[in-house]
Amino acid sequence: DEIRKLGLTDRYVLATDTFASAPGSHTRGAAERAVTPRPTQQPDEFVDSIIELMGKHDINWLLPMFEEVFYLAANRNKIVAAHPDATLFFPDFETLHKVHDKVSFTALCKELGLAVAEPITATNEDEFKAAIANWDHWFARAAYGRGGMDIITNTGPLAGEGSVDDIHPTVENPWMVQQFLTGTDRCSWSVAHEGEIVLHSCYEHPMTIDDRGGVVFESVDSPESLAAVQKIAKELNWTGQISMDYLKTEDGTHYMV
Repeated sequence: DEIRKLGLTDRYVLATDTFASAPGSHTRGAAERAVTPRPTQQPDEFVDSIIELMGKHDINWLLPMFEEVFYLAANRNKIVAAHPDATLFFPDFETLHKVHDKVSFTALCKELGLAVAEPITATNEDEFKAAIANWDHWFARAAYGRGGMDIITNTGPLAGEGSVDDIHPTVENPWMVQQFLTGTDRCSWSVAHEGEIVLHSCYEHPMTIDDRGGVVFESVDSPESLAAVQKIAKELNWTGQISMDYLKTEDGTHYMV
């Protein structure tokens, strides 16, 4: 969608992906398309191919769309050295890590006065079992889990999926345990420039796959989500795209997820 809309504004858009049949490479918004190595399996080759394509096509704005952003951010200095005048529309790796790690993200939210379910961090099995004993209804997830995976709870539609004995937190990959809250899931997507939100959309997903990721999206008016993401963007001087998950409770509070 972004490739198409950027192309409709008469910008030259080079669409890249790791496979030739990617939908974004076949929209009318793409002036050219290229296939790159896979960033997860071939990170160095991926970054080198992006640098080469930027030079070959005179690209002055690099816009990641998914998790390739981590590999680009980790090699930010290398990209800047090759293309010092290009705009890299994403934060540095340290900033990305701070919000991707659910433990440090939750701590950041508390520092900014944003609502969060009180967290307990577990770095081994004993700490995990002690943490879940704090509440009758609890929810836990890996610090680096994503996409509704690496979670366990004793309440709600996902209760009973997985065993506590299968959870093995470590210092490098801790788990965070919180009280289970009831409410409506909301998500937001925003564009930020130097710490200021310039575009914001919030939505609910009334239909999901296996009670995890949404497949139907309904826009909602949510000044609470805008205020929350603006606080985070300002604190981190964020430039780029940024998405957040929330749990809206009955009293209207948007708990940061």
